[in-house]
Amino acid sequence: MVPIVAFIGAKGGTLKSACTLSVGTEIARRGYRVALVDCDPQATTTRALPERNADGAEAPITTVPDPLTAPPVQIELDQVAAGGGTLTVYRSGASFWSAQREAVTAHVRRAMQGADLVLVDTVPVLGDISLAVAASADLVVVPTAPTADDLDAVDYVIAAIHESVDRAKPVRIVLTKAISGRRNTREALELLRGKYPDFVYPTVIPHRTTGETANMYLRPAVLYDEVVGDGTLAKAYQALADHIASDVQLGAAPQSSVPDSAARSTRQRGKTRTARKAS
Repeated sequence: MVPIVAFIGAKGGTLKSACTLSVGTEIARRGYRVALVDCDPQATTTRALPERNADGAEAPITTVPDPLTAPPVQIELDQVAAGGGTLTVYRSGASFWSAQREAVTAHVRRAMQGADLVLVDTVPVLGDISLAVAASADLVVVPTAPTADDLDAVDYVIAAIHESVDRAKPVRIVLTKAISGRRNTREALELLRGKYPDFVYPTVIPHRTTGETANMYLRPAVLYDEVVGDGTLAKAYQALADHIASDVQLGAAPQSSVPDSAARSTRQRGKTRTARKAS
């Protein structure tokens, strides 16, 4: 079976979409076929990646009027191509707000065809969409920032999943927007590890301006930070990808990588292009 990982939260601003994009991209460039399913009507995941116009220029992926039946879009990122993997996005749109639970479940499961891993971004409220995705998932990841409101929301999410979906459903927590040395970061980790000792990932996602601006340049933060940042954010997302791949027991990548020299050349072209866009 193709594993499904859902990023779920009870409020916005916790980097659900950023985690979906960066973890998916990182695993795809390791040679896997990754499907990203955007179940958030705000369509952040949809609009944060590039597609090609007829003239070859990059442009944001457009939302669709009927996300439940629209065909997916395959993303062209040099770093993913260099690793031999693929990254495919199942787009969202405003009409997703009216999707029923059964339709959401079918939508997520259709992404399993031809994929090695499915990652799902969800709406930032607890309701039918999020719970339907959680029921379909093999693993639920709850990103949370180190604020009182965000930490309270973690309790609501875990309670809702265990009470309404499955008490045995695997759930993990990742702290995001962390600033090293800050009291709120330290206390948030202590609180989470005290309440949920087996749930919290050891990796935290640091606050970086490159993470905030990556979407402007149609690049996941894991790639953008490697080029214009200090690499700290990229390494954190890479570590998070490791944790998630281990939790769902992702096997060896079936895609064969291109030769090392070609991969280096392709990566360099990607870095040059991204740096040019950012300048």
